[in-house]
Amino acid sequence: MDDRMAELIQLSLDEHAQEFLTDHGASASALQLEWHGLPTADLRYRFQVVQIIAVTDITPHMRRVRLAVPVMTALADDGLHVRLLLPPPNATVQWPQLNAQGRLQWAAGQTPLPQRIYTIRQYDTRAQWVDIDIVRHDHDAPGAQWLAQAKPGDHVGLLGPSGGHLPQAPHLLLVADMTALPAALRIAQQQGTRGSCWQLLALATHAGDTAYIPAAAHVQWHVGDIASQPAAVQHWLRAQAASATADTQLWLAGGKALVQATKTALKTHPLATGIEHKLAVYWQ
Repeated sequence: MDDRMAELIQLSLDEHAQEFLTDHGASASALQLEWHGLPTADLRYRFQVVQIIAVTDITPHMRRVRLAVPVMTALADDGLHVRLLLPPPNATVQWPQLNAQGRLQWAAGQTPLPQRIYTIRQYDTRAQWVDIDIVRHDHDAPGAQWLAQAKPGDHVGLLGPSGGHLPQAPHLLLVADMTALPAALRIAQQQGTRGSCWQLLALATHAGDTAYIPAAAHVQWHVGDIASQPAAVQHWLRAQAASATADTQLWLAGGKALVQATKTALKTHPLATGIEHKLAVYWQ
């Protein structure tokens, strides 16, 4: 493990521990973690206030937000995610500070801003921008409200890197619903630069969202309700099993029900024998 990956793991575990304490009514300031045998994390640019420079609807349910990021060195080259702090629209925000342990320090009595983890779809280090692709939802959750009203000129807090990394294998099998498709496409793009093979099963509940990925021989869409997705995934995996080799890796991400059903199916699936697989829950 190189120093950059060790730092990414260290910061991610610290974040998860803080989130666990906050969700259970405890103060994150009480958290005391000691790391041994790991490099000291570079915290100088881990938290930045960044500006939205463009908002684009790519499909009826996928919106792209482009952020101007002054210091790109804070983002790992193979990091998948960042955490955004989402202020209310038109609000005057008192942004937190980052303390010596890399934790957000809010002013006394201040209610912390809602935070959401999003996937880095693509970025340009020289031009200093990052694209975040986010599925649009019609409900009143903080992330959905922020996305519906986001516009150029708005500011958000960016905390990164925030967990996840690009898998590396000569042959990847990718399965993703709409929430995970930005990550799957980022992985596929990286595979292409390495000259490696990949196959993608993309899951959507609306036909209009298939415009998110151009038609290609290595991309297959399943359009149907969420309940139909586990069976479609298992059927697709059975078709891939014949060509899978020892250096094949399965990466699947989506809703909790899909991940659990796939995990159960893999216990007796031909791909489970000698094939590394990573399953990630992106939503409950």
